[in-house]
Formats: sequence, structure tokens, C-alpha cells
Amino acid sequence: MSSHPRALQFHGAHFGLLSLHHKASIIAPLLAERWQARLTNSTAFDTDTLGTFSGEVERRLTPVECALHKARLALELTGADFGLGSEGSFGASPWGIGTHNQELVACVPAKGDWAVVGGYAAPFAADEYRYGDTEAQQRFWQQLPAGQGVMAVASGHKAGRSIKAITTQAELEAQLAAHFAEQIPADLRITYDLRAHQSPQRRVHIARAAENLFARLACVCPDCARPGFWPDQTETGLPCAACGTPTHSLIARIAQCAGCGYQQRTAVAEALADPATCPWCNP
Repeated sequence: MSSHPRALQFHGAHFGLLSLHHKASIIAPLLAERWQARLTNSTAFDTDTLGTFSGEVERRLTPVECALHKARLALELTGADFGLGSEGSFGASPWGIGTHNQELVACVPAKGDWAVVGGYAAPFAADEYRYGDTEAQQRFWQQLPAGQGVMAVASGHKAGRSIKAITTQAELEAQLAAHFAEQIPADLRITYDLRAHQSPQRRVHIARAAENLFARLACVCPDCARPGFWPDQTETGLPCAACGTPTHSLIARIAQCAGCGYQQRTAVAEALADPATCPWCNP
């Protein structure tokens, strides 16, 4: 699909990124390796005004909207051929246990009206404790991954009520003494600093989201050459191997161009589904 004669050439292109949290160090090597492309990072816009993990600023845009907004700002601030925007979010796991992290990396062109968003989602190992809980405190600091930053957050997420980029328990105590000179709030939580430069686990997820974006950019519509021709849609109904009943198992993947609407359906390799997934054989 990427061999269309009108496909955009990303080889040697100039990409722009807007980040205050050192995401360029994650993405630039990937761009150089894939397309020998260069990346310019801008810090001219305070991305924390779009939302913070510690809650001082509420994010009013959806994660996709925020990533695209950052990408368009990156274009304006760097004058690059393509703008990149990265946005992460955290929530409850789909399985009801633990925390789930979704990372998005968006791309928009200086010339053209398309946008492509890559992503990666996975469980995220995080921990926290209420200040003063000595047992939880000991477990937290013993299990803290190397390089993972810590922050202290007061209930209500009031502006100025969080302390970030803490690396040791001794540093935490010193910061608390300086920040809360009168009395440490009883509801103070000690938790992971989730900003990219403070979270090794997030950096891995951002890299995978960027790789997914680049793969999507390389897949272009066979009809109009628009980037992002990716099989995001699925079709279920693979017949049961025992009785032939349609199951919820995948039967095909479908790519549809966001520009011209051209579709391409690709059947899965399997011809029949495991009877264990059949609503008739295994109700």
C-alpha cells in the first residue's frame, strides 16, 4: 500500500514536536532510524495549560483532540514539514484491576488536510500511599522502579498543592518540610509522577505509540494516497469448527480511507473458530 506513486515522502523530512517533558529524546531516534528524518522540539508553549496529571489543571479536550492540538501548535512553532503531538491518559483497566495507560502520538502536515493518530495501550504499574501510613510507605519506596519520579498531592488537587520530581524518601521529607511549613495535610497522597521525563514505563509506551504512528503513516490509500489507511475496523462471525454457528471471533479486518472512503477488506487466516468460543456449543 505504501508504494502508491503519489505517496508522501517522509524520508529526510523535518518533523516538529511540542513537549516540555523530554519526549523528543524518545521520538527523534525512531524518526532517524526509520526515515532519516530530523526532529525539532519546541518548548515555547506551556503544555501544562492543557491539563496536568496532578490535577491542578483539568484537561478539557479529549486525548485525541489534545494530541492533534499539540501537533498543530508544533507546526506553527517549528516551521516543520510535519507536526507531532503526544498525549497520555490513565484510567481503570478494562479488566477491572489496576491502571491502564493509553499513549497517543498524532501527526499533521504543513501542506494537506489529513491527520493520523497512532496509539498504544497497556497496563501500567503504579502505586501510591497516604502520607503517615508507615507500612504502605515502606512498601512503596522498596518497590519504586529505578528512575521513576514521585509527587505529593493534596486532596482537591488545588493549584500549588503538589510537589513533583521527587526521587528519594529523604528528598520527599525535605520538600514537605519546606512546602508545608505549618502542617502537612492529613490527606496528602504520595504517588507516581506520571510526566514522561519522570516515568520510564511511560517512555516505553510513548515509543510504541510513535512506532504505531509511523507504521500508519507508511500505509496509504491505494486510491488517493492519503496516509493512515489502517485496518481499524473489524468484522466478526467466524463459523464454529464444530457446528458452523457464527461466533464473536474475528473474520476480517477492514481499512477505510478517511478521505475518499475507499475500503479494503482482509480476511483472517483462520477458516474456523474454536468451539470454546461458540455461543451454541459453549453457551
